[in-house]
Amino acid sequence: MTRVISLIVVLMSIGCAKTGQLEAAHPSSWWESTNSPCTDALQINLIAEGCEEIGVHSIDNTWLQFKCQQGGKGPWTEGWWLFTPNGIATLPEHLPVCVDQAGMLALRNQ
Repeated sequence: MTRVISLIVVLMSIGCAKTGQLEAAHPSSWWESTNSPCTDALQINLIAEGCEEIGVHSIDNTWLQFKCQQGGKGPWTEGWWLFTPNGIATLPEHLPVCVDQAGMLALRNQ
């Protein structure tokens, strides 16, 4: 029984390695972390909803605003997102969504 399972695992691994589909699909082959789990998750979800271009704008050299500029349909791509560094108050009309060691991600109340 153990031999059969081992054989199946080996055959499945060879098939994936041969086509290279796993390598191309893995985010590490085309995306780099921002060192903020909140903004990383935002970017991955924007891309997953089909966003082709993410606009990032600085507000008063303090806050970062993210918005999908092109493509995508859904709650992630239609929202205005604001990243506030730790120790700074978020802007009015923004609802906190995620907090990590770098700061807080909030969604503008529309």
